[in-house]
Amino acid sequence: MVEFTERMPYVSATFAYLGSWRELPEELNTILQNESHRLLRSVILSEAEFGELILVPFHTILDNVEWLTLSSFSDLVELIALTVHSPTIIQHFVHNTIGIAVEHIGAVKEEAKARDELLNIRVLSDEKGTMLDAVLDLGTDNECCGVIDQIIGIQPQSIPNPAPRDATDASISGLTLSEEDASLNTSQRSAVDAAQKNKLICLWGPPGTGKTQTIVAIIRKLQQDPKTERILVTAPTHNAVDNVMRRYLGRISKEGLLQSPKITPLRVSTEVRKVGEDLRKYTCDALAGQEIYSSHAAQRQAKQRVKAAQIIFTTCIGAGLGLLRGQVFDTVVVDEASQQTEPASLVPLVKGCQKAVLVGDHVQLRPTVQEFSPALNFDISLFERLYTRQGTTPGMAKIMLDTQYRMHPSICDFISKEFYEGKLLSGLKDSDRPMSPSSFSWPDPLATDTSSSSSSSSSSSSVSRMTFVECSGREDLGHKSKSNKEQADLCLSICKLLRSAPATAASSAETSVNGAQPTGDNNDNTTSIAVLTPYSRQSEILKKLLSGISNVEISSIDGFQGREADIVIFVTVRCNESREIGFLKDLRRMNVALTRAKLGLIIVGNKATLTGGSEEEESTGVWRRLMGQLSIVAL
Repeated sequence: MVEFTERMPYVSATFAYLGSWRELPEELNTILQNESHRLLRSVILSEAEFGELILVPFHTILDNVEWLTLSSFSDLVELIALTVHSPTIIQHFVHNTIGIAVEHIGAVKEEAKARDELLNIRVLSDEKGTMLDAVLDLGTDNECCGVIDQIIGIQPQSIPNPAPRDATDASISGLTLSEEDASLNTSQRSAVDAAQKNKLICLWGPPGTGKTQTIVAIIRKLQQDPKTERILVTAPTHNAVDNVMRRYLGRISKEGLLQSPKITPLRVSTEVRKVGEDLRKYTCDALAGQEIYSSHAAQRQAKQRVKAAQIIFTTCIGAGLGLLRGQVFDTVVVDEASQQTEPASLVPLVKGCQKAVLVGDHVQLRPTVQEFSPALNFDISLFERLYTRQGTTPGMAKIMLDTQYRMHPSICDFISKEFYEGKLLSGLKDSDRPMSPSSFSWPDPLATDTSSSSSSSSSSSSVSRMTFVECSGREDLGHKSKSNKEQADLCLSICKLLRSAPATAASSAETSVNGAQPTGDNNDNTTSIAVLTPYSRQSEILKKLLSGISNVEISSIDGFQGREADIVIFVTVRCNESREIGFLKDLRRMNVALTRAKLGLIIVGNKATLTGGSEEEESTGVWRRLMGQLSIVAL
């Protein structure tokens, strides 16, 4: 009968009505277990005929399956992706397929013999164990997280449901601003006020909107509240933690409070070498004058320091490790919360938190997760889930910082419309971002021939700041990662032009005759240039090619998130007849690439490839609209 399912897949549903396979004769149970992969394949193939009716048999058979090999698991997920058309059914299939692996972890570990072909799921590090502990604590300890109602979305019966709060209605009445806070704009002040009045605040911080300044303002305002006892400031990475801590130290230094016991921060890390050198003096190791694990006395002293500290900076995972494992904090701040998974954000939140501030940008890159994790929405951060959740929850506010101070206004205009619902405003004037003189021909946006108007012949504030340089060279084939040698060579020419002084009339004539590149040195090499590309192989080629040019950084797009440069050169790489653009379909990655530039953006690519995708692809429309905003520069 099992073999019959190969020709008539729908027959497989019959096996769902045999009851528990474990109660069948042992020999029959063994046969069914060995044939479970074939049965599940047949159920999946039956979806075309039965639609959602096949979900119950699928789930029932999965409940009876005691194991799945890695090859079977991969095959089933691939089959679902190729044959099932309904998004709802796809999600159900994949959720349950992965679920069977998770449900049987304990049984497989305790009972099954070690076999190479079996899918082995186990805790690999303190990081994963810490996240698992946080999830378990949230589900079993009602007192570990005072903002659990807001996280889950429960409407407490004892609290009346107030009117929705967002960036447009967050009141700033009664907010007493210090001298340092006087420069905050309206949305930043709204965030500070909302953090005082709510148990949970989700602060949406688009690029260049001053989120770190706002975080520090929130911390200082909460420190003035007598109800605030201890504050834990976290982020996914050591660099992100250090950035907030530096800004905080700068603030309290101006206020003359560096020596105040309540205000002075403690930097906690299980790996001190990963802490910025300028901040290591605030670690327990530095304060003890030795590595804290070198003696019992040093460890006791470190524990006392941690217990006494009223504001501590650490990574989210670090909040559940070492000296901080048993510590309690009533206020928790999580920066870059949109760049880590939900379990990672929960680690600091289950330490007695009564007030939480989550800061992030959910329309930029999501957390990096393993191959099958997105099928379970594991790449959706706690921040994104909460900010995009419909409806309101008492005690929770969602605020958007709506004014950016990084990008030239013309760059910001496109970014706002495409990625930020048209709500992102520019706090800069054109004259606030003057373009440094160079031999690169930044076009005049009013010129009819955009390829001939040079920045040297027009004011730096009037030139177009978003340009496109066409390259018809085909991408290189035969490698796992993509590259394009012609685009790399073109990028080199652009960098040389940007680093060369504006050509005189005589040298321009000589260049047009001889075809030589300008060689004059630019007196201002302080203008930073970032060359971004989505492919690691292209990045390696560019690093070798541009090694002789000063103040130029080559990076992947993902690696440059959170950073900025005066001029960004976006090398897109893709150029092919099939109009396939790969990573460039990811609008979050595109958002990151376009929002790093302060003065100007130069995109190198093939227009036909970038705009020739399927009409059904959302990215195709965005690339076409972007091309409509770019001024063409011919080199």
